[in-house]
Amino acid sequence: MIAVSRGCLAWVCCAWLLCANDASAQVMVRCPRSSVSLLSEAIVAEAALLRASGDLLVSAAIARNLHAEAASKEMDNSVKWVSTYFERRRLNRDARAAANPGYLQRELKQQEQYRLLIDKNLPAGGGELSEELNYMLRGLLANTSYSDFSSDHPHSFITSADNVPLSAEERHQIRVTEGKLSGGKALVFRVDTAEVLETRWPPALRVERFDPARKAFEDARDWAIGDLRVEKKVTRSNQKRLMAAVDRLATELQAAYPPNYRKNLPPRDLMAYLAAERFLRSLAVSTYRLVEAQSSLAFDQSFRFQGKSVGELLQHVVSKGLEFAPAEPGGEATYRKVYYGVRAFYERVVPKPTTDE
Repeated sequence: MIAVSRGCLAWVCCAWLLCANDASAQVMVRCPRSSVSLLSEAIVAEAALLRASGDLLVSAAIARNLHAEAASKEMDNSVKWVSTYFERRRLNRDARAAANPGYLQRELKQQEQYRLLIDKNLPAGGGELSEELNYMLRGLLANTSYSDFSSDHPHSFITSADNVPLSAEERHQIRVTEGKLSGGKALVFRVDTAEVLETRWPPALRVERFDPARKAFEDARDWAIGDLRVEKKVTRSNQKRLMAAVDRLATELQAAYPPNYRKNLPPRDLMAYLAAERFLRSLAVSTYRLVEAQSSLAFDQSFRFQGKSVGELLQHVVSKGLEFAPAEPGGEATYRKVYYGVRAFYERVVPKPTTDE
């Protein structure tokens, strides 16, 4: 029989009870080595075993909790990856669209800017205002019917108090065109005469040196218009004759004003040269368009404007599918008067664009 002192046995029993009640207990009580017997060693070993078993259960529970949390975070991250992927694509599209907007976005932005300028009465086209007039014309076409331009309609533009009268001189200064959808080439003519290739020569081209070239062009033009009137088309020989006459005028102008000579011109003479150059450029465009389209516009009297007001002018250009051409020097005041007359109708019938927030 192995004898164990009471004090040592009491300490061993307390240690065994602590380990049995709390598997995670970290305190181990040992008797002094000198007083430990085989029984006390067995009790201590069993207590350690019980504590280790408790630690294992606690660690397994913690591990299961960590595994569950990791699985949940993985699922959350997978959703975030998908959301982030599409959000990055959206940001990329938005950035590219802002840097290089499409046709529709550019048009909408331009329309908003024009409308703002018109509402604030700040024309953007300088003196001639043809761009603003054509913008308002398109707005009127989109928001009115043909009856609005008829004098029998109760809300007609023609009988409106906002209708502005135009004198004969003012009507003669207004120029119209077929529009811009003609491959960059369009016939331009005065609205009251509808004479194609009208030769209102600028001062620089009226000097004696250009008399033969001017006459050659006028003769070629008359031959071409005669072909259109009789045969409904310009003959090949007269096409070549007309285009050669335009080229001759341009060549004569460059010969009269060589580059070295233009550098030393006084401002007045330089402006005369630039006006002649612009005139010939417009004349060439109209000539090529006449040859290309074989247009009967040259002698069709229905294209002559015979009204006396801005409302009737709108009725005329709408019914004939025309647009306003840039004003010639000296016609800026007339275009400004027409601008204010058209603006009164535009503000009355065209709603302001709504901007999505």
